[in-house]
Amino acid sequence: MTPKDIKPVKGARDSYKNLSIALKDIGETASDDLPGLDKPETVQKFMTGIQDWFTSKD
Repeated sequence: MTPKDIKPVKGARDSYKNLSIALKDIGETASDDLPGLDKPETVQKFMTGIQDWFTSKD
């Protein structure tokens, strides 16, 4: 198999196109609720949660 043989997954989010290709081979799909640059509000929410976790460890 070469890169020319790999086809994109229709409907896959931009942030997870490569993961979607790999998961397709095992019959799975990438979750739509994962943070990604194509949904900036999800990244901000994720980063805020991480920052809150770090500061709560003090």
